[in-house]
Amino acid sequence: MKPFLRNQAGFTLIELLVVIAIIGVLSSIVLTSLGSARTKARTAKAASELRSLAQGFEMYNLAIGDYPGDVSPDVLPTGMAAYLGGGAWPDGPYPGSVYDWEYWDAGTATEAVQVSIRFCGAAGNTVDCNFPDEEWADSFTTNQNAAYYCITGQCRPWETDTVGAVEGYCFNC
Repeated sequence: MKPFLRNQAGFTLIELLVVIAIIGVLSSIVLTSLGSARTKARTAKAASELRSLAQGFEMYNLAIGDYPGDVSPDVLPTGMAAYLGGGAWPDGPYPGSVYDWEYWDAGTATEAVQVSIRFCGAAGNTVDCNFPDEEWADSFTTNQNAAYYCITGQCRPWETDTVGAVEGYCFNC
């Protein structure tokens, strides 16, 4: 008598469930890593773009002899387009963020020249703040929500802040 041999053409239900569970665990690990990588990429992009914007404002200063005046976040200073190359001014790298240009107290001891990223939208819109998921942005509020790149002087996150204030985040201080 021959032993009964089962045709082994397919997988058992348990084998399929184990494979699905392993794929699920691996995909959750990968997705978690991608979220962290996306945040780090935005921060790197922000630092790079702020540095490029600062260089454009420096070139403007060398060509014209002064920096352009302060403008609202949703407006590019007059004459700056030629020095910035391409780009999406005022849109920043983080969702809902905008770039801003500040030139305060020209010719005084508290003069500050900087480029910022605002996280509460253009023209002071504080309704839809979208702060980055970064440790440096944990203390941001609707009144203190800028990351900035200092070009010259004692930079600060807002014009009304005390010079040398620590609120906000400085990329190159």
